[in-house]
Amino acid sequence: MKRIGIVLVFTFMVFVLTSCGEKKIKDDVYNDTDEVNVVSPMKDYNTLTEMSTAIGFTVIEPKTLNDANLVKDFSTIDMKIAQVMYNQNGERYATYRMAKDVSQDEISGIYMTYETVLTMTGDIPAKLQGNIDKFYLATWEKDGYTHSVYLDNGATQQEIENCVKSVY
Repeated sequence: MKRIGIVLVFTFMVFVLTSCGEKKIKDDVYNDTDEVNVVSPMKDYNTLTEMSTAIGFTVIEPKTLNDANLVKDFSTIDMKIAQVMYNQNGERYATYRMAKDVSQDEISGIYMTYETVLTMTGDIPAKLQGNIDKFYLATWEKDGYTHSVYLDNGATQQEIENCVKSVY
């Protein structure tokens, strides 16, 4: 009986000592009820005209992408780059961007390395990038504006050149 009493007293003392030594640590961990305000650099518009007015210059789309079957989404990035995304059957088909005072290397948002890089000859020295038989990206500067066209499924050299030329 003495042993049981000693064990009970010892257990009670351990419980009391561990309970008294506990400190409440302030909870500085983020939880999902905290508000976080993140400002998106993207702003959406309903029409090309609305986007052009907001960004301060007239955005000219490539005529080759002006197809009735393509759904267009208009947006600006940091109020510097105008962007038109073309969708077909729920899939992105192409992205066109136009900006003032943005370098040719920064406008497309595409940072892949392609096997083939060509420069168009003539009035518009566009840089065409792609692989052996398909081109995906064209970037160029003309009249103080920088442009890019990215074709998700690629195109022939002639098709992407026609797309570039159709802006003017």
